[in-house]
Amino acid sequence: MKRILRILLIVFLLGIAIAFYLYQNPTELVSTGSPDYEYSIETIVEKGVSESDTLFNKMHVGKKVTLKGLINAKNIQKSGSTVFFETENENVIVVAAFDPSMNTELENIKLGSNVEVMCICNGIAKPEDPEDLLSETTLSFNRCTLLDSKTID
Repeated sequence: MKRILRILLIVFLLGIAIAFYLYQNPTELVSTGSPDYEYSIETIVEKGVSESDTLFNKMHVGKKVTLKGLINAKNIQKSGSTVFFETENENVIVVAAFDPSMNTELENIKLGSNVEVMCICNGIAKPEDPEDLLSETTLSFNRCTLLDSKTID
């Protein structure tokens, strides 16, 4: 009986050590290498709206994507930041999530700035009923890195 308890204790401690290591391991940002796809915000919105969500997700999810567009809104928090891009289609939201290490750079960017980011695509989520006026299509990206920003005057 004591032997089983010791084995369980060792497995439990090993599990805690692995969890602590993974929690402390920094998020890998997408700043190196070439992207799989390069789009302007309007191009990816058009592509996302015109294609089926299954086809779009099969082609883009998990891939590096470079996006260029205007920042419409940003939400900066200690746990990470989110940037919303301006789109011509009011029923489409394009959101990019950043690691907390990017907060300082994002705070210095003004709304309306033209930015270029490289991210991993999470996919598109379309509403079940396309006729519903309150439904929105969401394109989401994470592990983003700011490549370039320019203020539009």
